[in-house]
Amino acid sequence: MAVGKKELVTMMAEKTKTTKKAAGELYDAFVESVTDMLFDGEDVAISGLVSFKNEHKPAHKRTVYFSGKPEEIQVEERIAVKAKASKTLEH
Repeated sequence: MAVGKKELVTMMAEKTKTTKKAAGELYDAFVESVTDMLFDGEDVAISGLVSFKNEHKPAHKRTVYFSGKPEEIQVEERIAVKAKASKTLEH
């Protein structure tokens, strides 16, 4: 089962001996900051946890089978974010 925001905020509040409201505000600010940096084209490394890298995906053609027969479509170029877990998380 995945741990969500609610559980993380509760754990943060307990570990920092603060309120859930304050921990929730810190969590939101953290997520917003990381998101802003990624949208600005910066890679983000959170030491001991995860690193996020922006990866350029060039435009290309792809074959799809939506109608049951092959159809070629053009896929626009885009930026994809890749996440890689820190080696400290490997068992």
